[in-house]
Amino acid sequence: MRLASYYSKTFPFIGIITMISVSFYSCKKFVEIEPPKDYAVAATIFDDDQSAISAVAGLYSQLTSSELYITHGGISVFCGLAADEIINTANNSTYDPFKTNSLTANNSVITNRFYNRAYIYIYHANAIITGLSKASTVTPAMSKQLMGEAKCLRAFLYFYLVNLYGDIPLITSTDYKTNATLPRASKETIYKQVTEDLLEAIELLPATYSTENRARINKWAAYALLSRVYLFTGQWAEAESSATSVINAGVYGLVPLNNVFLPSSSETIWQIVPPPATNSAEGSAFLPSSGTARPTFALASYLLADFEPGDQRNLASNWIRSNINGGQTYYYPYKYKVKSAPSTQEYNIAIRLAEILLVRAEAFARQGKIEESQADLNAVRTRAGLTNTLAGSEPALLDAILHERRTELFTEWGHRWFDLKRMGKIDMVLSAIKGTNWQSTDSLWPIPFAQIQLNSYLTQNEGY
Repeated sequence: MRLASYYSKTFPFIGIITMISVSFYSCKKFVEIEPPKDYAVAATIFDDDQSAISAVAGLYSQLTSSELYITHGGISVFCGLAADEIINTANNSTYDPFKTNSLTANNSVITNRFYNRAYIYIYHANAIITGLSKASTVTPAMSKQLMGEAKCLRAFLYFYLVNLYGDIPLITSTDYKTNATLPRASKETIYKQVTEDLLEAIELLPATYSTENRARINKWAAYALLSRVYLFTGQWAEAESSATSVINAGVYGLVPLNNVFLPSSSETIWQIVPPPATNSAEGSAFLPSSGTARPTFALASYLLADFEPGDQRNLASNWIRSNINGGQTYYYPYKYKVKSAPSTQEYNIAIRLAEILLVRAEAFARQGKIEESQADLNAVRTRAGLTNTLAGSEPALLDAILHERRTELFTEWGHRWFDLKRMGKIDMVLSAIKGTNWQSTDSLWPIPFAQIQLNSYLTQNEGY
């Protein structure tokens, strides 16, 4: 195939100098365009199936290019600190502003690791979507699948951006002139685009996985993400229906606690593969270096207190362990068991069945389907060694589901931070824990100041 380069110089919207590095399998480059000297290329050209596959593979590989960035452990760590899940065990200028909810618009983490990085990935997805829509040499079946993956990945990124920052610019093209001056789109507009992308992806994607270990998105992964989106937007019947599609697919099942985060777990709906000879970002971040070392992050006492007696997730052999250091006991997440490869490689699980069961349990409860809600909630509780829920009304079930989401999904992809916000409990919960460190406006992170300087059409979130 033809060789060429894909890079970006002076990307006006992102405001950084960057080269979009792509991991290829059989093809070194995927576009033949001589880019202008002062702005990002606006299209990609695919010669054949392999060049298009390489472009999408490159997008997946970017998701884990740097640890504790938005799609590689960053959401689990920084949202866990911002909420009530973890604390950093020593003063640290990177982690302290999240633990104390004292972010500023100049914070480098929310600027470079989250906001800018997500838009780089979105730009890459947009380039793939544009290229596939113009490609005549990619076979129709392959074009459909890759288009579905790119749209689902774009939706995945926008879901997190809108929940972190609120109203944000909606970029769906590679037109640098337009992108450079886009104002913030409303949360409703972002969710509309996310929903449209996922519905289209469902129609385009196969039900089977294209690779081993569920490392690329299929139809059921798109349905799973869509069920989450419907839950967050209050579309209960649609959330129920989408979750049911996944649960009834006959592909997924709950597994014993210590098998959940194995690469071969049948509970996994989609997982992101880290680079060779590396491990999950969560394992790297949360596990201490030895059996006596102080972990960088410890589980908050108020999370530990929420586990019911007999909850198997709270056993040292399962999802929580402790180290004694300097006479103090530190409890830390033990969902991922390996701190570093290559002894055993674990992947970053982005979506799994237990979450989708709890999505449907909540959707059922919101519609007054009490017994159906109890059944899904109890499936998760039974796996944890707990008895069936006693909650028998909609309000009681919603409280029970929120509790179960906390103890099942702790330190995973910011679920607790987002749940407290969408269920209207964040002020009540965090003001009681964090005192004067907490302000209502802390529930959204600031739009990076550097972006506002570059784009006069951007406005700042309240409180910053």
